[in-house]
Amino acid sequence: MISITPCSSNDPFQKLEEAGIPVIFFDKVPEVKTCNKVCLADEEAAIFAASTIIKYNKKQVPDVFGNHELSITQKRLHAFAREFEKQAPDTKLFIRHCNNSTEALNVTLDFCSRNTVDNIFAMSD
Repeated sequence: MISITPCSSNDPFQKLEEAGIPVIFFDKVPEVKTCNKVCLADEEAAIFAASTIIKYNKKQVPDVFGNHELSITQKRLHAFAREFEKQAPDTKLFIRHCNNSTEALNVTLDFCSRNTVDNIFAMSD
C-alpha cells in the first residue's frame, strides 16, 4: 500500500504493476483512474465540516489546508468552499496551504494571535 506525496512520481509504481506486483494507493491517491485505490469520502467530510461551522454562525473562518498540489486537498477545498457559497456566501474564508506540520503550526499561531478568531478549520497533516 502506498500514500503519495506532492513530489511522488507514478513511474516507479507503474513499473511495479508491469512486473505483476499489485499496487494499492490509499488516502492520498494519484488522479490516474485505472489504479487501485482506497479513498475516504473527501467531499462529504468537507461538506460536513463546512455545514457544522455554518450551523454555529461563524462569519470569519481561518482555514489550514494541506499542499495545494495534492488531489485530496483540492477535492476537500472545493467542496468546503462550495458549501459556504451555497449556504453562507457572506462568510469570509481565510485559506492557507501548508506543506508540513511546522508551517501548519505557524499559520495556526498566526490565526490565534488575531482577536477576531473564534474558530479554525484544519485539513492538513
